[in-house]
Amino acid sequence: MLIPPHGAPADWGDFDWSKFSIIRFGLSVASPDSHLVTSDQHRAVVMALKKISSYGYQRIGMVVGEQLDQNVGGNFSGGFHAAQKLYQVPGVASLLYSELRGHAPAKARELIRRWLLKTRPDAVLTADALVPAVIRETGLPDSGGHCRGGHGH
Repeated sequence: MLIPPHGAPADWGDFDWSKFSIIRFGLSVASPDSHLVTSDQHRAVVMALKKISSYGYQRIGMVVGEQLDQNVGGNFSGGFHAAQKLYQVPGVASLLYSELRGHAPAKARELIRRWLLKTRPDAVLTADALVPAVIRETGLPDSGGHCRGGHGH
């Protein structure tokens, strides 16, 4: 039985899982206890920060939704902080924000925009498709005249 990721925890009741071979996909699926296949966000963030810093960027920031980071056991924020320490990348603070897009997209955009203006990163690592658009709208200057944003998973 293959169990895909889902937003809300499932109530399986008293279902007898012992008769099945089970594989869960994604850390958001907490039960049943079984083998698990998932992305390694921690390693991906570490690799990304190493690569970004090899291009000479030093003020590297990260923007990720708080719920997404919680769903994957803090792997985005943990990878970001581990990479800063491993590779002596000074970076800037990461922004973990509550996903407000569904109910208050303008509020989410404003929160990200204020963070960008306050921290002025010269590179941004994110798993949120909204962030590159907010970076372009904000128009932060750097030595090349543009704030660079990326989209990573």
